[in-house]
Amino acid sequence: MTTFSLHFFKKQNRNVDYGLLRAFFEANEDFQVRIHDSRSAEFVYTHPRLLHQAVFYQTKSSHVPNIYRIDAAFLDVNIHIEIPVLTPDYFVREVLYIAEQVASKFGFYIYYEIFNNPMEVDIDFIMQVFTTLKKSYFDRNPDKYEEYHILNKQKSQAIFRYIDELPQLQNYYRELEVFVPKYHILKDETNQLVLAMEWRENTATVFPPFVDYIFYRSQAEVKVLKSDLVYEEINEFLEPVPGFIKETSVINRSQVKKVNKIMKKIRFPKNKYSFSKESLLSVLD
Repeated sequence: MTTFSLHFFKKQNRNVDYGLLRAFFEANEDFQVRIHDSRSAEFVYTHPRLLHQAVFYQTKSSHVPNIYRIDAAFLDVNIHIEIPVLTPDYFVREVLYIAEQVASKFGFYIYYEIFNNPMEVDIDFIMQVFTTLKKSYFDRNPDKYEEYHILNKQKSQAIFRYIDELPQLQNYYRELEVFVPKYHILKDETNQLVLAMEWRENTATVFPPFVDYIFYRSQAEVKVLKSDLVYEEINEFLEPVPGFIKETSVINRSQVKKVNKIMKKIRFPKNKYSFSKESLLSVLD
């Protein structure tokens, strides 16, 4: 697969404390450090919840294409990042935040092969370059669309942020006795992506953004309900989650009894659905 490769440079000198650089990555539990020798290593970043990966490399020689075109004041320090081009924008931005920290700590500039020269890390600009590259890759390889579930930017950003910040959200609501569910990442019999959640009877609950189905768990059974039908009935009791994704809502404890009475009265369609597990890695924007 094509990768998005970013290279680090210094200006006027190549002075780098490589021991300190390696210590930087070793201190981050999301990195697996593979030391080959004193001049080469791999620092593999795995997002703890999204599970996508990117690799920071220290190499013995330059991997910069057409390096002769670059202003001679900038010197390659043989450190670069490789990010798979078929990667969600949300994850790439997270990698660039780390790149920005590295550049700030070690006085690096960053370079991609279409830049005139290395530059200070500009995350928004680099993201524009990355999204253009990703679109171009899909245009050249349209068959790849069949291997992924492609979502629009707004939807994908909301979903990935919810997954990423789920532990913090659970901590926030723990004392309030509100259940914060994870997504069930599924696909239906037509291979379409399905996002589902669990909602327990008599339980204050957060509703993640863009859920398709709700597994409503009562003492008697688990009902599989289309979310839009459920929201039609309980919409007036849904409140926004303060300071969070606008498509996320919550039924607070004060509304649980009212909502429970409504849910008992409704006769939802008893449809049968066939779902199977799907990998989050198959979801792109």
